[in-house]
Amino acid sequence: MDFDSFPLTRDLIYLAAAFTGLAFGFFLSLFKRNVTTRSGNHYVSAALFMLSGTLICITAALLVSQGKVLTAFPLVLPSAAIVLLCALAARFPRAFAFPLFLAAGVLMVWLAFFFLRFPLIERSVPLAHVRYEGSKNYSFRFSGQEEAIKGLNEGSPLVIEGVYITCDPLYPVIGGETHGMITGIDNAGKRVYSAVFPSSLVLDRFYDYLQSGGTEGRFGIRRENRLDEVLAAGLWEPEISLIFDAEGFRSLDSALPVTP
Repeated sequence: MDFDSFPLTRDLIYLAAAFTGLAFGFFLSLFKRNVTTRSGNHYVSAALFMLSGTLICITAALLVSQGKVLTAFPLVLPSAAIVLLCALAARFPRAFAFPLFLAAGVLMVWLAFFFLRFPLIERSVPLAHVRYEGSKNYSFRFSGQEEAIKGLNEGSPLVIEGVYITCDPLYPVIGGETHGMITGIDNAGKRVYSAVFPSSLVLDRFYDYLQSGGTEGRFGIRRENRLDEVLAAGLWEPEISLIFDAEGFRSLDSALPVTP
């Protein structure tokens, strides 16, 4: 599970497992009572169609991962569960398929509300920007927002508190992604920004929280960044883009000594 194409490979394998389960379920439907020749032919055609999808997905997974998917043994158990669930859905469409799809829809809505609404944290995507405003002051602005926090003093450390959350790599579509948010900013002994992270018992069980540096309470992460070292004229034109990841708060421009 350490190859770069693992997310796409994982989803292809899960899709192949879903096709396999559906094919198996349609095959089992041949043994229903009162199955006519016509309906039996439909079940066989559907099973063969699903098996074709399985073959395509497995081939694509092997090509994308260059064969490394064969060593991704943690995918076996989730794939087996998907095969079983899809087989039951195809064999018992009224009793099992509807509750299954309803539960899947609720799960996706829940994920979107509690996870995807937070910014995706990547090393190449700035979460905020800092600009020198003159008179030894600078401003801090979140990406995508026009309003900025102004009047920050260059002679005082900028203290950032944040939360990082990541989904287990085995979860389809979003597994392994890290999202997060800045929950607080202190400057010159004053709180200049504050936000509440909506934690819950359900969220605690589902997510794997990443923490680095000193922790503030259950979720907080506190990192000090002495920006006064780089507030020389010329370094602040244009805005400096900053990323906030599990290793701290840093500038995208490696030449700038913005260090924890």
